[in-house]
Amino acid sequence: MQLAASNATNLKGCKLIEAITGETPDISQYLDFSWYCWVWFKENADLSVPKIGRFLGIADSVSNLMSFYMLPESGKPVVAGTVQRVTHLEQQTDAVKERMKEYSDKISLKFKEGRLDCERPNLDDWQDLLDNDPESAEEFNRLFDNTDVPEADAVFDPDEYDHLVNAEFTIDTGEGRKFAKVTKRMKDKNGIPIGTANDNPLLDTRMYEVKHIDGRKQALAANIIAENIFDLIHSRIA
Repeated sequence: MQLAASNATNLKGCKLIEAITGETPDISQYLDFSWYCWVWFKENADLSVPKIGRFLGIADSVSNLMSFYMLPESGKPVVAGTVQRVTHLEQQTDAVKERMKEYSDKISLKFKEGRLDCERPNLDDWQDLLDNDPESAEEFNRLFDNTDVPEADAVFDPDEYDHLVNAEFTIDTGEGRKFAKVTKRMKDKNGIPIGTANDNPLLDTRMYEVKHIDGRKQALAANIIAENIFDLIHSRIA
């Protein structure tokens, strides 16, 4: 997240870590690989034959050099510095296909993937029982849709799980920046929360009640709150 470019607040298209440190981060090691892609790797930079494995991620804390986590056929992750993606053309060759199959078979055996296999029940086999046995049909329907058990949405209160509720931040009151706290999500006259959440703070239309340090209350939009929270974090880091 800190390496992703953003236009939020004052970032102006740069990355969060760049705004904090003033240095442009090197993201070259993130460009060649994707999660669990096929790769050739060597644990040591020697003349040995590369092994085939799966890419797990960047090993940032292991070395100052480019290092990566690999999943070899043993199933125990290792760190490697010499890594190369298995190209699409290589994956079409019989020799590489065979190595990929051998690897997948060993990983499947190592992690006992066969235990996850199961046959789906054939509802036709149960139809006669449901048609001719009212008690079994009633029990089946009760397990499938028990009206005595309330739906999660029926008892869900957004205020209980809202990450902005109880958040503290500073906001410009005209007399300098003062502390304020989000007290609750605002609702309309029918008790329905106002606005719609969105992963993009600029499109988040939820409304909240905010209490200022002097006791005054104010209605603020989620995107305004998020912007002021970010400004507070940024000022503390700076």
